[in-house]
Amino acid sequence: MTVLRVQNSSLNTIHGNVKIDSNNMVSLCGPSTIDGDVVILNTSPSDIVLGCDFGRGQSGFSIGGSVSITNNNLFGARVGLTIVQNTIGKNMSVTNNLGAGTKQFTNNTVMGNLTCSGNQQPITGQCSQ
Repeated sequence: MTVLRVQNSSLNTIHGNVKIDSNNMVSLCGPSTIDGDVVILNTSPSDIVLGCDFGRGQSGFSIGGSVSITNNNLFGARVGLTIVQNTIGKNMSVTNNLGAGTKQFTNNTVMGNLTCSGNQQPITGQCSQ
């Protein structure tokens, strides 16, 4: 199992882009800063968390660029796809994420366009179709 986790520190700053391709689990919990874009794609089977609250009072990421979450397989996921409490400086695109895992999008600020399409239910929050 491949796991990427950035968690629980206000000292995390990534001066560039983050691209995650074909992982089993992605957990990016703030408060932290990513100056560039975030791309998460082709994970399977996967839990994807960007932001993290889980009742602990943590805030999400400040992302200077765009966010793209595409073609992920959430079959058998425990958490599913959770994007909460992030500030995104440009656009957010969430497309073609499949599986019965919950897809939750809440309390995000997207400065540009928000595009949600081709995602399998259940979906709650900003990307509800």
